[in-house]
Amino acid sequence: MKSERAHYIDVVRACASPLVVLSHVCIPLWFAIGQVGFPTWELFSLASLVTKTGVPLFLMISGKLLLGSSRAESAVTFLKRRLSKILLPFLSWSVIYAFVFAHVGAESEPAWWALKNMYWRETAFHLWFMYVILGVYLVTPPLRIFVRHASLRDIGYVLALWYASLVLGFVFDGWSSVGPASRLVGFGGYFLLGHFLDKIHVSRRTATGLGLVAVAAFAVSAVGGYHATIKGDAPDGNYYGHLAPLLALAAGCLFLGAKSLPFGEILAARPRLSRFMRWLSAESYNVYLMHLAFVIAFANGWFGFTLTAMTGGTPFIGVPLTLGTVLLSSWALSTLIQKIPFLSRCLVLPVAVNPA
Repeated sequence: MKSERAHYIDVVRACASPLVVLSHVCIPLWFAIGQVGFPTWELFSLASLVTKTGVPLFLMISGKLLLGSSRAESAVTFLKRRLSKILLPFLSWSVIYAFVFAHVGAESEPAWWALKNMYWRETAFHLWFMYVILGVYLVTPPLRIFVRHASLRDIGYVLALWYASLVLGFVFDGWSSVGPASRLVGFGGYFLLGHFLDKIHVSRRTATGLGLVAVAAFAVSAVGGYHATIKGDAPDGNYYGHLAPLLALAAGCLFLGAKSLPFGEILAARPRLSRFMRWLSAESYNVYLMHLAFVIAFANGWFGFTLTAMTGGTPFIGVPLTLGTVLLSSWALSTLIQKIPFLSRCLVLPVAVNPA
């Protein structure tokens, strides 16, 4: 069972990274309902909902790996090991994005202002996740002590409180806040959920049912999000946000359902596919950091051609074409950088090492 779960982690992480990229490729479609028509907009809004599970899946994988670790290490040792791997690439890409966004005019503040204030605000919108990861790392040592001495029922109680806070934040405006502590609690719930679900075992038949629950949660969110958007004349974050209760339900179902699938059997019989999945999984952090640079570059024609979600006059052409090009470009750049010693230390994480 241990070997199979290792395969499952690789597969889920390998899928989570493209989901995040796809979510950023589809962003322009959220505001194009009048241009693409309702059926197309609704289809891609549903796709956007599915892609939003990428971040929760990353966090649940981290919770499974970090909180479930039997490694005996002090808080200082843990933080030193983790931060030494991810901090320099994160800071380097933060600097790069400060100048990129200043150049394209996507931010009203100049690069020097973004750099001056990056201790509390990300220089690129997708880097908010790195602040969450750093916060999660800080609370991991005490959380490890808690989960080692708590029963599953105790952990389930904490998770029930967390999910109730998501529901209350959805129902009552002003209940939730956007401060660092609130964000850490909200996304930290996924971190603890990953550890909890790793202890739960379900049959493959039950996994099918969980998949259907996830599909239903996505469908209800898509319909609710559409009506909220029409009323408010803008995409509604209550349905599309990472902390929307239905999205959390769907992400949890997908995580637990995927955990029960026979990835160990499938990949053991296909060594090349297994190695490819491990490589995709190992590249997930690097792709997350650099992919937005390619999205921006292609949208602005920096390589002599333009690629957006509307390339070809329809998102059915533009979205898959842009997604594939961004992913291939990110993987290629990461591979190239890893061959250059100094740049590899500053810009990427070696594929042999994975931040949980």
